[in-house]
Amino acid sequence: MGQIRIISGQWGRRRITVSDRPGLRPTSDRARETLFNWLESWLPWPWHAVHVLDGYAGSGVLGLECASRGAASVTMIEQDAFAVRDLSQHLTTLQAPPSVRLMQGRFLDQLALQPQAFELVFLDPPFGKGLIVESLKALCARMVPEGMVYVESETAWPCGLSDADQQPWTVVRAAKTGQSHQTLLSRVTSPSG
Repeated sequence: MGQIRIISGQWGRRRITVSDRPGLRPTSDRARETLFNWLESWLPWPWHAVHVLDGYAGSGVLGLECASRGAASVTMIEQDAFAVRDLSQHLTTLQAPPSVRLMQGRFLDQLALQPQAFELVFLDPPFGKGLIVESLKALCARMVPEGMVYVESETAWPCGLSDADQQPWTVVRAAKTGQSHQTLLSRVTSPSG
């Protein structure tokens, strides 16, 4: 068991407990501070207009950070039943509003069920399973123009994507913390949309 801290917003400085689960790598406070500084500089919408998807939610800390800052909605998808149980308890403890939803299941299956497009998506799948490539391909149709995706991966961008699969994305910022590469991407749109 460990603890992580929500950095800012209505739940700022609140700590949540994280179970020690195989493959669960909560984004460190330092990496989250860097990420949210990037988002404050580059996200083209105010938080209250941003619909967030936290794919492979794990501890849920990225989605909770967005909800704490007033995101219009946060959808968290997680396959692991124990992580879902912990996240559900956190949402109850924090008295999260109905705009924060938790869904259990495989990311690609749950993504197909989502009714709206997203301005901001977090992709932090288990390492070594090749999930970044298929996830980014599927997200192209689920993002608004200029939507942003934050990717945590074991390899640097382009994370194994072919040249054709990279074309819908442009790198806004990139960093490395420990064994994790962080990349903030923006969806490139053609003049026709």
